[in-house]
Amino acid sequence: QALPGGYRDCKINLLVMGHVCEVQVHLLPLWSVCTVQGYGHYQKSVEYSIDNIKDPYRSLKSISDKTLSQLVDVGTDALRGTTLDTLDLRDEKQLLNYFALAGIYLRLNQAAKAEAILVRLATLRSRTPAVGPLHSETLYLKKNLEASLRAQELIEEADVIAEQLAEVERRHKAEADDATATLWEFLLTDDVLAKPNMDEEEYELDEKE
Repeated sequence: QALPGGYRDCKINLLVMGHVCEVQVHLLPLWSVCTVQGYGHYQKSVEYSIDNIKDPYRSLKSISDKTLSQLVDVGTDALRGTTLDTLDLRDEKQLLNYFALAGIYLRLNQAAKAEAILVRLATLRSRTPAVGPLHSETLYLKKNLEASLRAQELIEEADVIAEQLAEVERRHKAEADDATATLWEFLLTDDVLAKPNMDEEEYELDEKE
């Protein structure tokens, strides 16, 4: 299962001369991104005990309202010249700035401001080829969009988002169940059960006979 943000790799442990060695198998595009600042982010995550946080906004809970208000000023200044209407899906830095600002607004109970940002970000992420509407990042934005709507007592609008998220969850579960069923069908075939330890050469000879 992918980590938040979509990251995943395959780790293989090999026993070499009494030592356990780890081999990582990566997709080249993902590795190209990871090697730039990936390890630095990992170190900071461990240092501040935020490794593998599934809810980035959770880290705002321990910050005082006074500090959060100051961060709003910092964020607004950083976004000067980039309005929500002119925000471009290729401008990753400003996308992240707006993402952070939305979380701060939610924490300060300024739900309407958070809603405006989250709607725009979810729309842009849904249109981004490398992300799309079913990506964990897009779903996280929609989850918080639902929260911002409920905070404003916009129940019908929030229920629409909740149903969209529930449908995605049902689809993911169905796909996982299908994959599991397919695996068991393969493992329970006669050849696999009858010849579990037969190597490829022996199998070919057996087939010829």
